[in-house]
Amino acid sequence: PARVLGSGTCGEASTWEFWSDGVLKIVGSGAMEDYAVKGSPWERYRTRITTVEIGKDITYVGKFSFMMCNNLTNIIFEDGTVVETIGWGAFGYCSALKTVTIPATVKIIDSYSFYESNKLTTVAFAEGSVLESIGMYAFWNDISLNTVKGMPENVVFGEGAFHNSG
Repeated sequence: PARVLGSGTCGEASTWEFWSDGVLKIVGSGAMEDYAVKGSPWERYRTRITTVEIGKDITYVGKFSFMMCNNLTNIIFEDGTVVETIGWGAFGYCSALKTVTIPATVKIIDSYSFYESNKLTTVAFAEGSVLESIGMYAFWNDISLNTVKGMPENVVFGEGAFHNSG
């Protein structure tokens, strides 16, 4: 059975656990902290992370949280999620990620959020999406991206939001 290899805090009221099966769980409530590139508290496990699970009461995915998690293939937002913002560079350079479903509650996909995730083929927006904006270069150089499903109308796009994407 899987066991916890590391844990700690990642926000005022949120914590993380990295499990031996490659799952990184973010639980608690409120906003995650922002990090510097390669500065997250789970950095030592970065290359072993295959799945990120975001708890339903997390409101903000922090800057650079999962950047360069090169074996990340699955992002799970818990049912009933209230996440509103995916932070700057949060999933940048996640080179194994192929699909992502953005929860309906997300209003902002910040700049560089999925930058250089070059195997990303599909971005789906959950039914009832309230997305308002996609920041500059959010999906820059995602050369395999050829399907975007369910994006609401009137979304404001930052400069180059999908530049050099499939």
